[in-house]
Amino acid sequence: MEPHWPTLLAARTDGASWIDKFIVDRTEDICRFVESIRGYGRCTAISRCRSGYNVILRLRWENTDARDWAIRIPIPENSVFMEEKIRNEIVMLTYLDTYTTIPIPKIYRAGAAEDNPTGLGPFIVTNWIKGRNLVKVLKEQNLLAPNGFDITPEGEEILRHVYGQIAGFLLQLWTHDFDKIGAIGIDEEIEGYEVIYPPLTLYMNELVRRYGIRKNSLPQQTYSHSYEYFNSLFGLQWAHVVLQKNSVKNSTDAREKFSVRAIMVHLARTFVNQRGDESPFKLFCDDFSLSNILVDENFQITGITDWGFTYAAPPQFASSCPWWLMVWSPDKIIQKVGVSRFRDAYSCQFSIFINQLKLRELERGMQDPDTLSSKMVASFVDHGGWFILACRMGAIVDDIYWKLLDNACWGRGFSRDTRMLFFSTKASDLVLFIRDREVFVEGKIRDLIEYCQRMGIPCTERYKPESLVKPHIVMGDKMTQTSLEGFNEDNENTNTIDDGDDEDINDEDTSNTLVWQPIRQPFDPILFYENRENYEIRSIGTQTDHEQLQSAGPEEEPQCRPEPQEEKTSNDYTGAWSALTAISLLVFAVFAGRCQQG
Repeated sequence: MEPHWPTLLAARTDGASWIDKFIVDRTEDICRFVESIRGYGRCTAISRCRSGYNVILRLRWENTDARDWAIRIPIPENSVFMEEKIRNEIVMLTYLDTYTTIPIPKIYRAGAAEDNPTGLGPFIVTNWIKGRNLVKVLKEQNLLAPNGFDITPEGEEILRHVYGQIAGFLLQLWTHDFDKIGAIGIDEEIEGYEVIYPPLTLYMNELVRRYGIRKNSLPQQTYSHSYEYFNSLFGLQWAHVVLQKNSVKNSTDAREKFSVRAIMVHLARTFVNQRGDESPFKLFCDDFSLSNILVDENFQITGITDWGFTYAAPPQFASSCPWWLMVWSPDKIIQKVGVSRFRDAYSCQFSIFINQLKLRELERGMQDPDTLSSKMVASFVDHGGWFILACRMGAIVDDIYWKLLDNACWGRGFSRDTRMLFFSTKASDLVLFIRDREVFVEGKIRDLIEYCQRMGIPCTERYKPESLVKPHIVMGDKMTQTSLEGFNEDNENTNTIDDGDDEDINDEDTSNTLVWQPIRQPFDPILFYENRENYEIRSIGTQTDHEQLQSAGPEEEPQCRPEPQEEKTSNDYTGAWSALTAISLLVFAVFAGRCQQG
């Protein structure tokens, strides 16, 4: 029997056991504790609910008309950074309450584990916000399609109203600037809010919880430049594929995953331009979703919860097309129905949202061409939003790259095998590259066999050396043009190693050059790697020195058809390719070593 091949996503753990064992048994203790804070007499817990990372009790006071309160306690089985997450959420709720009109819980008391006499860990006591979970209401009123994530026409009208309110909140957040990337804290010297702590994201939490990555392998500092932070994210993606024993299906899959992570480093030069590398950085909620929104019977937003994964991020994060527009998260939709189906459904929701955002901008007199809506539209058109999504969600980076980024960045008409060997056509050390990659592939196949043995799953997979095929040289020399060498005599696309998804290549009007040509102007790898010592990942959690980036080009928009450039010899790319290989192997070695030590 062929084993079931899990993807890079893993099943969530169930916090129900902890809730049943501790919360239920200690509900009375929790009530007595909150009573001591408020001093209004006795209270009782009238309801209990849970989110992905917290359990929330609604508390009501007896014989009084006092408003209900709530206590929020992290679930240890799901939240491996309980203290840090609570700390970040306390600061963000206080900050948002001071500087915005976003409806959020009002904090009455909060503390660390040692401040909670019930022994249940850190906590936040707030007011109880009246309202119902937006997603639950959509389900109950049959406003969702049978597949669970598409919206009915009636539901679109509801979301249009909700999107308009969210758009107003985002415009408020966009006006707040920070000089570093990281979590916000209170600076006692200036008595104000500053970036003090390392960024904490949903993906970082999951890497530790699901895959056993050591906490000290995550970023341990703030960042002054976007490139530094992107490099740390690339390192985490390497750690993910290395440490998860069943992260590959076979030798071909391992080579593809190796290549995608190397290419993502290469693409950073395209999507993270010099203007977006330095401050100001913007507030970004990494865990925001429609499930965090409470609404009344008229779908007016009464509250937005779960701000623990909010931090000052590169501006591209906040100005990219929002990933939370769907009822389900992108990774869940992609894993169930594929990238193409997700793209179609998302496009519809994005159109509705962006129109609402433009209306809110007009209401505020924002007509500058550099508005938030224009940035989001640009990220949707030039695929920059998908690049950001791939950086943030390492579990689906391979799907996003092959289905949404590859053809857009490099052109169409080439198989995956050809694409993976593209960089080697520019390198003089092709043998060295292949050797390093095959070391990775052999290691992952050994991991896969070990995993199947431990799980009792039959596995016939063995390491298979690659059959080398000479790449199409024209692809390396003319990346902006569709090569005839990529098609057979019947003019059929030879890109058949593509999961059978015919929608990888758009069938729209070919007069639109955005369909047939790469969206961004291709860049010379040397421009990115000339200063590689400043950016390469020496070790995760180590601050890198930073020098000013060399200009990527003129300030005007990149052309879809750049002027032909003089052909470079293979020797021109030796240093660039060596740097790319060094980054890949260095991160692999660092995390493999740490895994063995752990």
